[in-house]
Amino acid sequence: QAVVARISDADAEVLRYFAEIGFGLDVQLTVVERRDFAGVLCIEWAPSDAPESTTTVDLGLRAADAVWVVTR
Repeated sequence: QAVVARISDADAEVLRYFAEIGFGLDVQLTVVERRDFAGVLCIEWAPSDAPESTTTVDLGLRAADAVWVVTR
């Protein structure tokens, strides 16, 4: 399990996407599956204020590369 520590602001489109899905700093996440052949990272995450409420999403490498995490 990991926690989002930083999100790059270099790509406004990626930032808008994260805002739309409610993904941001301090979110706890788990990598469910990595599909290198497709350039996709499947993650499950929960907001820090509602850890029992999880969402699963497939992130393309462009979006995944914008996220820095720390492990706990």
